[in-house]
This record gives sequence, structure tokens and C-alpha cells, in this order.
Amino acid sequence: MRIIKYKQKLKAFTLTELIVIMVISSFVIILSYSVVQMINHYFIRSSHSNTLNAELLGFRATFAKDLDQCDSVKHLPLGLILYRSNQEIIWTTDSNFIVRETIIKDEPTPFRFEIGTVKISSSESEYGGLVGLISFELLTDNDSEMVLRFKKSYSLETIVNRGIVTSNTF
Repeated sequence: MRIIKYKQKLKAFTLTELIVIMVISSFVIILSYSVVQMINHYFIRSSHSNTLNAELLGFRATFAKDLDQCDSVKHLPLGLILYRSNQEIIWTTDSNFIVRETIIKDEPTPFRFEIGTVKISSSESEYGGLVGLISFELLTDNDSEMVLRFKKSYSLETIVNRGIVTSNTF
């Protein structure tokens, strides 16, 4: 058996050089992982915010339309009833939902807006007994408070029909 001796040294990395490279690589991996987590968290938060804003826009548009088209409004302990000629629209709150129910000939059709903790308040108009100003106080997930206010204007026909003001007053 022959043993061959090499006169040249093999070029390679030392153990300390490999350890230094591994430490630097681990720092790069840790930093990149934390950046990915931060971007993911931002994406989730912004998508939740976008969903909430879409719900708010839908709620505002629907409620404003209902309020404009109704004849009168009555305040309930946990909501409102908007009266039209052939239907009633009931707006109530339920934990994190604002619920809209349309009752046409005793057939309710519920629709929910998931917004957050909601408190509905109202004040009477100058025509006594009719709701004039409606406020929705919303508390969102990030503990920010938002107040939406709606004002109801009544037609002269509604006021006269309710007997609040007589036609001789005008």
C-alpha cells in the first residue's frame, strides 16, 4: 500500500470563519423574518380597517336612504322604527351588530352591519313626538370612538296628518 503525501495545502475555510458566517446568516434570517411578520401584521390590520370602513359606508348610505324615504321615526330603547306607507324598518343594536329589519306585511327581512359596539340616541324635533336628530356612537376595535349624526326633516303633510300642527296655523 502506497501512501501519497501532498505537498500543497488544501484551501478551505477554518472553523472560526464558518462560525462567523453562520452567526451573520442567522442575524439576516432573524431580521428578514421579523420584517415579514411586521408586513403581515400591517396587512391584517389594514384589511380589517378596510372591511370596517366598507361596513360603515354601507350603513351610512342605507340608513340615510331609509331616513329620507320614511314618513316618521320613533325611538325604541335599543333602536329606532322608521315608518313608511306600507312598511316598517326597524334598526336595533345587538352586541357588535346594527340590525336592519324591514317588515312588509309581517314578513321580516333582517340585514346586519358588523361595526362594533354601538349606542343609538335621538332627540325630538320641534314638532314634538317626532325624532329629529339621531346619533350613532360607535366604538371600534382599536378603541376609537366615532359619532354619526343624521337629521330628519318632515314633510308638511306628515306634520299635519299627525295633528301636531293644523293647516290653519300656516
